[in-house]
Amino acid sequence: MEKIQIVLASPSDLSEEREMIHRLVDEINTVSMRNEVVIDLRMWENSAPGINEKGPQGVVDIDLEIPKADIFICLYWKKVGTIIPSEGIAGTEHELNTAIDFFNKNGKPDVKVFFKSVSDDEAKEADSQYIKGIAHRLQPMGLYNSFETIDELRSTINRILQSAVLSKVKAPKPFEPNTPKHIEVSTVSGLLANVAPGNRLILEKGFYDILSFTNSTEYLSKVKVFDGEEAHLSYLSNFTIISDSASILTQPRYATVLTLNNCENIKFTGISFGHVPHRGYCQGAVIKLVNCKNVQFDSCEFFGCGTYGLVIENSENIIVNGSKIFECTYGAIHMEKSELVFRNSTIESCIQLVDSLIAAFGGYLTINNVSIHHNETGKFIIELAELTDEQSKVYYSVPGIKHSLCLAQGVCIYNNTWKDLCNIPNLGGIFWADNRYIS
Repeated sequence: MEKIQIVLASPSDLSEEREMIHRLVDEINTVSMRNEVVIDLRMWENSAPGINEKGPQGVVDIDLEIPKADIFICLYWKKVGTIIPSEGIAGTEHELNTAIDFFNKNGKPDVKVFFKSVSDDEAKEADSQYIKGIAHRLQPMGLYNSFETIDELRSTINRILQSAVLSKVKAPKPFEPNTPKHIEVSTVSGLLANVAPGNRLILEKGFYDILSFTNSTEYLSKVKVFDGEEAHLSYLSNFTIISDSASILTQPRYATVLTLNNCENIKFTGISFGHVPHRGYCQGAVIKLVNCKNVQFDSCEFFGCGTYGLVIENSENIIVNGSKIFECTYGAIHMEKSELVFRNSTIESCIQLVDSLIAAFGGYLTINNVSIHHNETGKFIIELAELTDEQSKVYYSVPGIKHSLCLAQGVCIYNNTWKDLCNIPNLGGIFWADNRYIS
């Protein structure tokens, strides 16, 4: 487990801001710990009473361990704090000086200082004048940052913490299904006849109609939809399909191209999934995963006018890598209470969408090195569902998480038409340009 040590220093008049940062760290840890990264927040409130030759501040210094910290966050408002008699300065300034000294010597911790705005009358008070002097001292070092509201501070701290977490997050461990039997396939019948655990199918280039079978098997079946049938894989494990450029297609407009139910250790490489090999409009998704675990799509395409490129429900460790989602009409990704890593991939040409391009309702969404361009939606590019305390308990086993969790890094968003980028401000890890807002 990678650890990021954060020290939070401030006088006690910023108790609400300190509590907000504490809750924010707990929220981020909920998702970061699943990626083997934990934020260790050090605060003077957590120091146990004790005796030290340097007085109470000596006890606090031992607990904070500023020399070992990765990030030092300092807040000021109207109060200087409790003065240390032997130094003639307050504890917060002592901790700030310590952090700056160790940064100059060792290059860490990274020091972030924030000053909350005061009224004109408050600015005349003695403590405010002293704090103004601290701010002037820090400005040449590039350490002066101001904020007006707690929400503004939260957005900034959120970006700092998420960036720190993502710098430590390792790529998800690739899994390789246990598929000892390798089978070369060049026909639809050969594909459908060999859907079974332990099989690794090498699919020749061509178009494969996923519904071209009559009798269901233990793992492959047809389910009726409005205008026909759709294919379902159920309770299948350790199964792989690899191709250079094969396309798995379906014709019914209301059918999902392929649904996986209760499947585990499944891998698709080099496959295009779609409704028909040309543009159109339909009411079925491209891929739907329900109660699945360890499913990976490498170098795949999801296309062809489906409602969503990917629908993921109650599923764990879903990885989409080096793939493309395009020409969908509702949205690109819709996930509920699931874990998805979407990386090194592209979402493009999804137009006149009725939903947000990427929508997460509970779960853990990681977006890394992704290009999103030339899409049109009347909603958001990324929508992270607002959560009640009860939903927070259901989705994450803890209350207080206000929206679905997302970590983003290296996401480029350009030439899209949208209502807004995200319903959560300042998500972090995202660059956007040349997009058009609609009312």
